[in-house]
Amino acid sequence: MDPTAVTVSMTEPQHLRELLACAVRETYDEDRHLIEADIREEAVVFRIAHRLADWIERPGSLRHVDVEYDRRYLDGQQRPKYEVTGDSHVTPDLIVHTRGVDTQNLLVVEAKKVQPIGDRLTESVEELQDFRSELNYASAVLLVLAPQPVWRWIGESETFTDIPITADATKADQREPDGQSSTLQ
Repeated sequence: MDPTAVTVSMTEPQHLRELLACAVRETYDEDRHLIEADIREEAVVFRIAHRLADWIERPGSLRHVDVEYDRRYLDGQQRPKYEVTGDSHVTPDLIVHTRGVDTQNLLVVEAKKVQPIGDRLTESVEELQDFRSELNYASAVLLVLAPQPVWRWIGESETFTDIPITADATKADQREPDGQSSTLQ
């Protein structure tokens, strides 16, 4: 898949899934030292988000990719942090959204370095389900940044699966922006 040729809309979550898969794979291919050196998950998520932003935040796009997004001071006003299930300290690891418009949230990602099990898995899944139901996120994914990354799309699967990669996925240094065709609208 050529990420620069993808147009994503609210009705095409598969395209966003493909972009996220490419961003994860490119991060693992080009920044593997972050995984192998056991660097904090925020650093890895930033690299993934940086790649997504290259493809999504194009001229004319209203969509943004943000990490550790704290909307408390949006528009110069103090607002409450994201609150899901009564927890006022939830900050999503990575989001794709339209800033300032709560009805146009496309994707929320919770990243973990180790695959959660038991109560921790239940807590992570419930938090992501709450983001979908209470904050109108179209899609939510639990991403495990293990040596072989896996993910679980909330509401679609009860198990973790390997992140797919297509044979024609391009490297970041081979991409050429093509203007409007990659804009996430």
